[in-house]
Amino acid sequence: MKSIDRQVVERWYYEDKITTPTDRFVAPMYQEEGSRLVDPIYNDKDSALEIHTFGCSWTYGWGVKQTESFPHLLGTDGVSIHNHGRGGIGLDHAIAVLLRVLPSHLDNFSNTLYIITIPHFDRRDWFRDNGEPYRPWHRKQDIVFNDYNNYYYLLHQYEMLNTFIGDKIIWGGWSLQVNDQEGMTDSIGDLELINFEQIDFGDDEQHPGPSSHIKYAEKLKKAINEKESLYK
Repeated sequence: MKSIDRQVVERWYYEDKITTPTDRFVAPMYQEEGSRLVDPIYNDKDSALEIHTFGCSWTYGWGVKQTESFPHLLGTDGVSIHNHGRGGIGLDHAIAVLLRVLPSHLDNFSNTLYIITIPHFDRRDWFRDNGEPYRPWHRKQDIVFNDYNNYYYLLHQYEMLNTFIGDKIIWGGWSLQVNDQEGMTDSIGDLELINFEQIDFGDDEQHPGPSSHIKYAEKLKKAINEKESLYK
């Protein structure tokens, strides 16, 4: 550890990575729009319930309008929506964003829910020898990604957040097996996960389309209703 510049890592973790919507996280077609953190309709600061969504481009809503994305579709009277989705990130990055914004929610913690949609397991933050961060798919394929490593990675993050935040989290995902691009099961072992199925395509012909977002939002709404006692 003595040979690294710790400030490079800390700056990436605390500043560049979390607070700046740059082209590392936003597709070119959304550069002008930038972050979708603030919902165009459901943004009342005094709402009875705040919902914060975390994940990759599937959460951000690449290929669909913001009003067609599942975070927006969760909005209703008395509910404010905050979309923290960033393109190309992994679970560690999504959790880092959550931990970055969590302190500002503590005063209103009883009226807040967090939805984490798990991206590919091999999407983890990596640094070159000179300290430069780069996209996970640019790394060398010399790290073993098998079901044991992937499950351990998920289990560690899952148990850690459930321990500290608990029932305030709703977990979902779209590809929990590194070689399975078709989706995921509704549960892995004892982990309760909601499946984000891709049943159509967005404008980019790659990411989920409006119907996929609608179907996922409907599943999430059921989970939110089941947690009603936590925020009312």
